[in-house]
Amino acid sequence: MSHKVDVADDIYWADFPGVRSTLSRWNVLPTGASLDEIAKTGLRVKRILNSASDPVESMVRYCEDNPPDLFVRL
Repeated sequence: MSHKVDVADDIYWADFPGVRSTLSRWNVLPTGASLDEIAKTGLRVKRILNSASDPVESMVRYCEDNPPDLFVRL
C-alpha cells in the first residue's frame, strides 16, 4: 500500500487501511483475528511509505525491484 506524503508531513499509520479488517471483509480471517491467525494464512504484508512526487511511477519502480505476489488498491 502506498501513499504519497510530503516529507514534512506527519505520518499517521491509522490513515492506512487495517490489514486485519481488510482480510476480515474478504472473509480470509474472522473479525478480531489475532496476529497468530494472520501468520497462519501465510500472507506477508508490507506497507511502503514513499515521498516521491509521482506515486504511480514510484510504485512501478518498487515493484520492479520487489515483485509482489498480490497488489491491492483500496
